Amino acid sequence: MDVSMGVVAVAGGTLVLVMVVGATVALGLRALDRARPEDVPVVTEQVMCVLRDSRHALTRRFASSGTATGLQEQTNAEGRSAQ
Repeated sequence: MDVSMGVVAVAGGTLVLVMVVGATVALGLRALDRARPEDVPVVTEQVMCVLRDSRHALTRRFASSGTATGLQEQTNAEGRSAQ
């Protein structure tokens, strides 16, 4: 029973992830459809920035050990590299 619950959890998580990505793409395409032709490059840049920032946030969240110390060390390292 534990294995089947794990499979259900992984399948559910995958489904949620696919739905979130699909919704993000749909909203981006809708924004591009509604934009004036001269605004398309600006809107495209904004959509790509949102996707890039989301990816960086997820990467940082999953890369950390999940402890406050790990997050603090990562924040300190990012602060030093940015300065």
